[in-house]
Amino acid sequence: MTTAPSAIVSAEPAWSDDAVEVGRIIGAWGIKGGIKVQPFAQDPQALFSSRRWFLKPPEASSVLKRPASATTVPPLLKITHAKEQGDWVVAQAQDISDRNAAEALRGARVFVSRASFPSADPDEYYWVDLIGLSVINREGESLGTVSGLLDTGPHSVLRIAPPNARRRLRARRQSRRAPNHRRLGAGLLIRQDTVRFDVITLFPELFGAHLTQGVTRRAFESGQVEVKLWQLRDFADDNYRRVDDRPFGGGPGMVMLVEPLERALAAARAARGESSAPLVHFTPTGRRIDQSLVREFAAGSGAVLLCGRYEGIDQRFLDRHVDLELSLGDFVLSGGEIPALALLDAVARLQDGVLGDAQSHQQDSFSDGLLDWPHYSRPEVLDAPDGPDAVPAVLLSGHHADIARWRRQRSLEITARRRPDLIAAARAAGGLSPADEQFLATLPL
Repeated sequence: MTTAPSAIVSAEPAWSDDAVEVGRIIGAWGIKGGIKVQPFAQDPQALFSSRRWFLKPPEASSVLKRPASATTVPPLLKITHAKEQGDWVVAQAQDISDRNAAEALRGARVFVSRASFPSADPDEYYWVDLIGLSVINREGESLGTVSGLLDTGPHSVLRIAPPNARRRLRARRQSRRAPNHRRLGAGLLIRQDTVRFDVITLFPELFGAHLTQGVTRRAFESGQVEVKLWQLRDFADDNYRRVDDRPFGGGPGMVMLVEPLERALAAARAARGESSAPLVHFTPTGRRIDQSLVREFAAGSGAVLLCGRYEGIDQRFLDRHVDLELSLGDFVLSGGEIPALALLDAVARLQDGVLGDAQSHQQDSFSDGLLDWPHYSRPEVLDAPDGPDAVPAVLLSGHHADIARWRRQRSLEITARRRPDLIAAARAAGGLSPADEQFLATLPL
């Protein structure tokens, strides 16, 4: 366990010209004036290395419960003790002696002097030291300068302000320090903006296997689709990490509380650098997810996904913050994690290079508004109890036009029998040819 120096500093200036924002105060800790801080780095050594924490009030867009105001935030805290407590840092400061005084600091932004940071390892820089550096590729071409950085979970992303077009340089993450620009140049990887999803959930463990297994893992490993998981209990404000309570009016089940959800949403949007990133809520009352919606997500910048649990979510949060409600169908699940996983999978498989054959997703069900045709593989003839079961001869003919016609007709037939609504939609959209209509007219439906 790491602790800060215990000496008290006197006659200190109220600000430092090289101050760097390293965390925010999220509430009180205990009854003797302890404060709980959310560090902005995986390794919070910058907080431990300084005896002076400079404070500023939260930004105006903050939705933190009872946020600190400019009149309640002192410009400087003199830290007497600090330690890690799970994912947080808890600290004791001079002149903050009771819980009320600590609670008044909720939401305050914490800064420390860059000069107080521990020395970086050889050939490493802190993120703040990369801002303003030139980025040059292996051909010696200037791509611009580093304007900022973003942690996405699987990767650290450098935001590049290029001379002509916007690009991103993605670097391999090393804790939360980034290597210097010479090493970055040796392994340069330029790509367009990715699709990022921030998932607010009580069960982030459910996502681990999906993000690391199967063919769609390529999208997550490459950074084409970035997923950041937010444990909702981390934004509770009591020692029990409670995020739900009984419903007013009585009835079974528990209702998820507004305030932890608002704090989680604020943190997710701040990490994205987008104060208006759309919030998606999964609920049986939402719009049914379909392929056209998946394509919209795959071509966009992503969203914040909210996975509800228990009896539901306080309607006031939904009314104030939710932009889109989605459903998998007319049935009830235990939570929003499974619909979120389904959406992530559907979006990931549409990314370039994820599937082995670029045409795979173009021939899926719903790609043209219809259901998929049947598929066959070896053996050509299957020994079955009721006699030999052979692959349709046309698929073995090698005649590509006949195969394409057979597949189209089977797709039309299956769709007409199982989902006639899709046939009507395809017809209204002009997606059926005269040959399609002629074939449909022959079906004994």
